[in-house]
Amino acid sequence: MVGKVMTKPCSAGGTVYTCELTAADGSKTLAVWDTAMSCVSGLCSTSAFSVPSGYSSYLDLANVSRTLKSGTLHIGAKPLLLLPRIRRADWKP
Repeated sequence: MVGKVMTKPCSAGGTVYTCELTAADGSKTLAVWDTAMSCVSGLCSTSAFSVPSGYSSYLDLANVSRTLKSGTLHIGAKPLLLLPRIRRADWKP
């Protein structure tokens, strides 16, 4: 989330919170977590979250990137950062 700007306030849908963040290049990321979930002795509960279109991967708090395999992501108390799909024209090595 470093280097990103919050472009509008976070929103809540029940216990699921989302925060849109924008990078300097204009790309939008989305932080998402569920406050009803918890972690006990390293085991964390999750809920199903429908990923909005335009996102293809996500980062966890350990900065590990994973590809989204479907339109549903299991989220928990720890925020995940959804990353935008990169168009070929925008890709820079």
